[in-house]
Amino acid sequence: MGVLGTVKTFVSTVTNKIDGKGRVSVPAPFRQALAVQGANHFYCFPSFNQPALEAYGPALMEKIDQRIGELDPFSEEYDTLVRCILGGSLELSFDGEGRIKLPQAYMDHAGISDRIAFVGMGLKFQLWDPATFEPHKTSDTERAKQGHGVLGNRTGVAGDVR
Repeated sequence: MGVLGTVKTFVSTVTNKIDGKGRVSVPAPFRQALAVQGANHFYCFPSFNQPALEAYGPALMEKIDQRIGELDPFSEEYDTLVRCILGGSLELSFDGEGRIKLPQAYMDHAGISDRIAFVGMGLKFQLWDPATFEPHKTSDTERAKQGHGVLGNRTGVAGDVR
């Protein structure tokens, strides 16, 4: 059975405030998904193409490790992947109350100041400034309505969503 069949995935969008000490509570469903993966932490790095942070647990780390293991360790592709993802990631552990503190450079990359939107995306989730995320969400919704992507325009997909 695939990873999605055995591991609770990250779903929904939850916005939480950053407290006076710079900590934010990771939403309970996200912590539960990580707990199913055997973790009280997650990995995080600045997105390559969006003003957001990419976050993932051991299930996606395993897939990344598998992909890296298929590459020639002396190739440009290997170096790029490892530097950008593994070299750019931090492991963020929860405190006793389920909070984390993001490095200022990460917050600056995503334009995060006083609130964070946790956006579930299956095996990963993203962290956004809520105001910055809103237009992306609107654009994504419009694209989905127009039938773009894997669910909207392929034949043989059960339950046509258009």
